[in-house]
Amino acid sequence: MIVFLILIAVKPVLGIGIGPAYHEIEYEPDSVVTLSFRIVNEEQKEQSIRLYLDEDSIGLIELEAENVNLKEDEPETTVKYSFKMPDNLAPGEHIYEVMIFSDDSSDAGNPNSINMQTNIALKHKIKVSVPYPEKHLTAEMFIKKEANNRINFRIALYNTGTKDLSNIKGLIMIFDPGGNQILSIASNEIALESSDSSKLVVELKQELLLGSYIVKALVSYDGESLELEKNLDIGDPLIEILNLGVNSFKLGSIAKLDMILKNRWNRDISDIEPSMKYMMIEETGLLNTDPRKSICQQAQHQMSLSIGTQWICLPESILQKQISDISEELIRKSLISLLRLIRLL
Repeated sequence: MIVFLILIAVKPVLGIGIGPAYHEIEYEPDSVVTLSFRIVNEEQKEQSIRLYLDEDSIGLIELEAENVNLKEDEPETTVKYSFKMPDNLAPGEHIYEVMIFSDDSSDAGNPNSINMQTNIALKHKIKVSVPYPEKHLTAEMFIKKEANNRINFRIALYNTGTKDLSNIKGLIMIFDPGGNQILSIASNEIALESSDSSKLVVELKQELLLGSYIVKALVSYDGESLELEKNLDIGDPLIEILNLGVNSFKLGSIAKLDMILKNRWNRDISDIEPSMKYMMIEETGLLNTDPRKSICQQAQHQMSLSIGTQWICLPESILQKQISDISEELIRKSLISLLRLIRLL
């Protein structure tokens, strides 16, 4: 096992410093190594130091002491700890941390405490490097919506292995919320030298309906493969009012408003009833007589509302007339005014 000491002292505003800032360790499964770092008393004053582990380090790092007391005439102290190498680490660099707090109050040093003297903590790190295999590819997918309803899928590639790769190609697959595949598009094929980077680009020219989709990218290379996944939303959830109808009524009475609603989204929309409850204010006279918790995807639903009309102001010329006796255009204008008044539009 090779351990590299990085001899950098870190000195923020806590009045203490640490050194080394981190250790670099080559990966050896199931091994245990003993390490240490120094805490330097920069201000030459008496201090209580508390040490904490980050979540990933619990069970791997065992500190010799969690509390350290620095005396005024003590320039520095050494903290020893053991580090147990975890099993089955993925290739790449993995970081584990010991957090160091200066404890100048009763509960300072507790990362969850709001009474800490400072929000700044020193960190001593252990960096474990796991070598990549001869052939290894890392990838990340990006989705960009272009004009004319076109969508570009870009897969950024980096050859992290020690050998060149050939026959790298991608397959973009789009699924609906139910897991049904809508379509698939194949990319071009490229080669990539070791430590080099490139990308695969796929353009979708076919227009998708409004809704949520799951995009999966299958990248294959030299007999190996990896899969990426991202969510894609086309537009926003939409409830469309297909038709508005109102029964015959006079001002001051109760009017019944019937609406035909259609869910244009590709999954159920379930927040309709809470939205209606928000608008059920006594001053408006709005009563929801047909509450509906959800409308299924691409489905229609009729919803009825009973509305008190005593607060509605219409032109004087039609105050004494029934809405059923007025032209269709005037009905539409009156309904729009009515809906705006009760904050439906």
